[in-house]
This record gives sequence, C-alpha cells and structure tokens, in this order.
Amino acid sequence: MRVLAYRVTLGALLAGCDSGPGRVVARIPSPDGRSDALVVRERGCGATCDIAHGVYLVAHGQPLPDDADQAQLLLNDAEGLRVRWRDPHMLLVEYRRAVVYRFGNRWYRDVRPSEPGERFYLVEVRLAPADSVSFPPIE
Repeated sequence: MRVLAYRVTLGALLAGCDSGPGRVVARIPSPDGRSDALVVRERGCGATCDIAHGVYLVAHGQPLPDDADQAQLLLNDAEGLRVRWRDPHMLLVEYRRAVVYRFGNRWYRDVRPSEPGERFYLVEVRLAPADSVSFPPIE
C-alpha cells in the first residue's frame, strides 16, 4: 500500500495569515482515488496565532468549499503537521504541537446512484499528537 503524506513546509509556515479566502497548500488523494484531503492555510487567524490551518475532505477533484464550517479540522500554530491516508477510509492528522479548535472525526457523502450498491462513502479522521503535551507553550 502506498503512503501519501503532506508536511507543512517552512515556506508555508512563514507565510502567515492574511485576509481573503484560504489557500490550498496540499491536495492529498485517498488511496482509492475517490476523495481528497485538502490542507489549507486559513485566512485571518487573528492576533492570537501566527498561522492557522484547516483540513477539508472533498470528493476527488472537487474545489475547496467556500465555507470554513465545512472543515473537518481547524488548528492554530501547528508544529510538525502531517496529513496522510492510512487507508481509503481513514485519514490521520499528525502534529507535534497545535491548538485544535474544531474537529469532526467523520466525513461522508451520499454516492447514490453513481455507485450502485453503496449509499455513503465514509472517512474517519483521527488526530495523532506526537507528544504527551500537545499545546504550544504560552509566551
């Protein structure tokens, strides 16, 4: 099984937040090619964070949703962010430190009638902090 992964690059981390729509910094297709995980540098994260990221799930090839409420995960000041598929129905979000302020552990879409015999395409999202304490230090 091939492993698809994304790591936030130094350039993306140094880019900072701005106003306007979020920017997709990585599109990671699921192993079966039916869905994509989008890693987004979010807009306007405010004075309390240096950078914010979102993780969105969409049908393969679909654009970033206009509404941040559709994010599976929103987090601030992520260090060591890595998003990868464990299998076609499980997405792992790994990080060393981050402030998670929105998280949903499942995503599904209705696939009727395009895929006979199947009603929903389901993906489980799991958080995997690398350290026992995952909050960034307060300065």
